[in-house]
Amino acid sequence: MTGRTPQSITGSYFTDRYTAGDMDLTLVDRSTDHWTFADAQTADQATAQTA
Repeated sequence: MTGRTPQSITGSYFTDRYTAGDMDLTLVDRSTDHWTFADAQTADQATAQTA
């Protein structure tokens, strides 16, 4: 991770039970009153359109 406020992280995982996969994690900031990922995604798209 780099920077002081990472917004996302991508990686792979594996377990001792022979399961593996990939992860893409994105920060959802609950302090902005977005209670679901869909709410945050809609707000993000609206912000991107006004920029």
